Amino acid sequence: MPAPTPRDRVRAIVAEITEVDPARLRPETDLAGELGLDSPKALRLLCRVEEALEIEIPEEAPPRFETLGDLLDYVDRLAASAAREPA
Repeated sequence: MPAPTPRDRVRAIVAEITEVDPARLRPETDLAGELGLDSPKALRLLCRVEEALEIEIPEEAPPRFETLGDLLDYVDRLAASAAREPA
């Protein structure tokens, strides 16, 4: 079985924090409106994503995400950027 992709891992974290069946998660899912992702949950989500993917989300300008797709696209860009940085 192949290792989970970063997107799979983010979806799993979102499902766990919001206590929603992962099968219900679609790119257009509204994080606040449909999943009830309030500020404390959003902070916990971002911390868990950073830890799971070994990336750093800038604290000075934390991003705002309306949909799961927004979050997944942002994580893709951040992970790609981190992969290009020299070790």
